Amino acid sequence: MKHKDIIIIGGGISGLYCGALLAKKGKNVTLLENHLTVGGLAAGFTRKGYYFDSCMERFVADNVRGYFEELNLYKKLDFKPHTAALNVEGKMYTPTSAKEYLEACAEAFPEDRENLMRLYLEFVEKTADFMKFNAESSVMSYTGIKQMKMGLKLLKDLIQHNALKGASMMMSSFNINLEETLTKYIDKESKLYTLLTGGKYFDIFQKGGNANLMTFIGAICANHQLNQYPYKGFQAMCDEIADIIISHNGKIITRAKAIEIITVNKNAVGVKYIKDKEIHTLLADAVIHAADIRHAYFDLIDPKHSSEVTLNQLKSSCTTRPIPIMYVGIKVDSKHIREYLGGKDELIYYPRILRYSEKFEEKDFYKYAPMIIHASSLLNKEHAPEGAANLQIYLTCAPEGWMNNWGLVNGKKTDQYKEIKKIVITDVLNNLEKIVPEIEDRSLIEVCELGTPYTVERFTGNSGGAHCGFSWDVTKNKFNVGMGKFHSKHEFLENLYFIGQWTGYMGGVTNAMWSARELSKKL
Repeated sequence: MKHKDIIIIGGGISGLYCGALLAKKGKNVTLLENHLTVGGLAAGFTRKGYYFDSCMERFVADNVRGYFEELNLYKKLDFKPHTAALNVEGKMYTPTSAKEYLEACAEAFPEDRENLMRLYLEFVEKTADFMKFNAESSVMSYTGIKQMKMGLKLLKDLIQHNALKGASMMMSSFNINLEETLTKYIDKESKLYTLLTGGKYFDIFQKGGNANLMTFIGAICANHQLNQYPYKGFQAMCDEIADIIISHNGKIITRAKAIEIITVNKNAVGVKYIKDKEIHTLLADAVIHAADIRHAYFDLIDPKHSSEVTLNQLKSSCTTRPIPIMYVGIKVDSKHIREYLGGKDELIYYPRILRYSEKFEEKDFYKYAPMIIHASSLLNKEHAPEGAANLQIYLTCAPEGWMNNWGLVNGKKTDQYKEIKKIVITDVLNNLEKIVPEIEDRSLIEVCELGTPYTVERFTGNSGGAHCGFSWDVTKNKFNVGMGKFHSKHEFLENLYFIGQWTGYMGGVTNAMWSARELSKKL
């Protein structure tokens, strides 16, 4: 067998996973990462003794378990159940199923109970079990024998319980507009409508596109018991995968910025990169790009090698909205934090729900928008100093163009950017104080950092700080292919391949790892 030399550009989860699989097959792998650590959106960092994950806080474990088992890492990473509670304007709920979630909504808004239960019986109940089956045996889940057996067992259970009656309903729901359906049951001006759809908080629901009934049902059928967290943290997880590459004679070069994919006679033959202000050249039999795909087409490849159609599709496709994250380290005992989070390690918090037509100033968006509060130190006490806790606060995506695009001009920070950060931090801390009353004393806060779209773009290279590649809104996305397919190869250049969340519809970690595995099988 020929030991093919392969260069991978990008050390996020897809680049690492693909590199580990290829290295184990005997390929000579060199991975280039622009940042000082590997991981991309799955990395982590430490401030004053507090550990924080850069972005992700959980996996849907059954979707990705097989990937880690293939590398013999699942048990080593010690995945822990990751559970969440719901707080709606100060009222705490702990739903674990679609029915319980809707019952909590009915309790929060009793005036809509009858209509909500009718919605459940006529739509959600018919598809809930099928949605669970679809999530656990998705085409982009790990496709090994174990995953197939699990899917067959679930299918058998569904047949026994006559739950497949929801299959046709689920498929037809692709074409059922969410707004038209819900307004038959729930007044659009009710707070419940805002809670169920995201209302004015989520741009995608306001403008249609991907806002169909299946999106809605899939969201509320999410079973939090399926979510798991790698006990040591995401950075340790990525470091373990990187160690597999290195232990199989592969190389990982950090602080290496790719500047050109070298081509000869319509073949990709290597990469030029900058490290320590010097230009280096690496030659290889194949090049795999595992980062923002527009970066490859517009910055690394001469445009003459690509079709005008592809370039126009890439230019015209919008990205997913970036997710701002606040990292807070507080001197409050973990026992108290667990109580505040409803006995869970995560809380989905709606500080105040605005009615659909209710007006507010643009700068006040984060006074009202929902947020997710996660404390990994409740799962691993080493993630915070003794008697303290780490909180990662995932904020709602701001509307497109919010506050002049966060006060950024041509991707550069302005004085307005700094003022916007202060506004967001103040509003989020004021809301957090309603959950963790001790932080009325701000001196208990030892770490407080806000990761903005600018932060994400700077550390990952993702256009606009995108978190899941191209937009989920099909009306805004001209490039991505359908479910179960991905953009794996350059249309004209040989030996140039693509993997990662940018290469397929819906993006995310499942698409990233699935695309990496599919390509590794071909090389």
